Amino acid sequence: MVLCKVVGTWILRQESAKTLAAMDFDGFGIGGSFSKEDLGESLKVVNKILPADKPRHLLGIGEPDDITQGVAMGCDTFVGNTNSDCPHRYYLHPYQ
Repeated sequence: MVLCKVVGTWILRQESAKTLAAMDFDGFGIGGSFSKEDLGESLKVVNKILPADKPRHLLGIGEPDDITQGVAMGCDTFVGNTNSDCPHRYYLHPYQ
């Protein structure tokens, strides 16, 4: 079993990432409310803070383009939003 902690909400996401990065979790979930306009910048900021040697799981994405952007910004695994056109589908990128 892997224990991950979620870095949440846009307003506190950067502070949350700093606090949680100092703790010894197996990985980190990145969640909260994303819009198409803020997804890339949010991931860029948070993934600069989180440890590079721990997997990063992007929560609540809605479209395959979100995966492409997530990979480009350093995310490793993904779970889709059930409100998307593809409910209950999981998108994975092997952690390396």
